[in-house]
Amino acid sequence: MSDHADWPGPLHAVDATGAERVIVTHGYIEPMVRWLSQRGFDAGTFTTEYGGDTIETDSSPAAAENALR
Repeated sequence: MSDHADWPGPLHAVDATGAERVIVTHGYIEPMVRWLSQRGFDAGTFTTEYGGDTIETDSSPAAAENALR
């Protein structure tokens, strides 16, 4: 699942699946894992060989946290 389209959509989809474990692979990894963990998910990261993904917006922790709201 990608966070490129929006944040609310993927977060709603995670809730709708009933998943207990969610693995984040790129994007705002740390804020996403923290957000999921705070809501009771077993959240973690997984390193992939996918490359070239850059965040062209404000990548500060505050900006990422705001995106989760």
